[in-house]
Amino acid sequence: MSSHHIVRDDQEPAVLVLHIDEANLEYIQSLLEWSPIVIAVEETLEKLLSMDIKVDWVLVRESYLEKARILMQNQVPYKLEILLHEELNDAFNWLKTEGHKAVNVILKEFSKEQESFFLKQDYLKTVVTFFENKRGIIAKQDKYEKWLKKGVSLLFKAERTENLNHTQGDIWEVKEDGMIIIDAQPPYFVFEYLT
Repeated sequence: MSSHHIVRDDQEPAVLVLHIDEANLEYIQSLLEWSPIVIAVEETLEKLLSMDIKVDWVLVRESYLEKARILMQNQVPYKLEILLHEELNDAFNWLKTEGHKAVNVILKEFSKEQESFFLKQDYLKTVVTFFENKRGIIAKQDKYEKWLKKGVSLLFKAERTENLNHTQGDIWEVKEDGMIIIDAQPPYFVFEYLT
């Protein structure tokens, strides 16, 4: 069994895995180091289980329910929920019901609809997205500050910045090791390119 099979106190952000591919396996593994609650959907359940990852919650269509029960028989305890609307919406409602305040979401891509959904939801205090070698963090204040190394690339829209060079479009690069500051109208996403 992996080190993920330990008792949790739900302090770590939950990890909602909506997509798995070779590009994001490393991020998924690093997010699991502190044994968070792991939420799978039909598309990701079998792959997570094949990687010996303890899955805690599963969201499935009714037609997949029996198969999910069979797959999850060695994952006790677990929660199984039938999809009512759409995976992202149902998962966030579930997190809210269960009292979670933070989540890391692994996505295949990042659509305008998803961006709108994330920015409008106000229950979860921390939402971090991972997709296409980018990590997206929602800034909920006018000012976003973070210590970053020189050369890190970011993607965002802002009114004012410090310690950042504008490269093209909405892409910026950190000038020097140290704090970067972004001023914009909240809530907004700041995407960091992961190498």
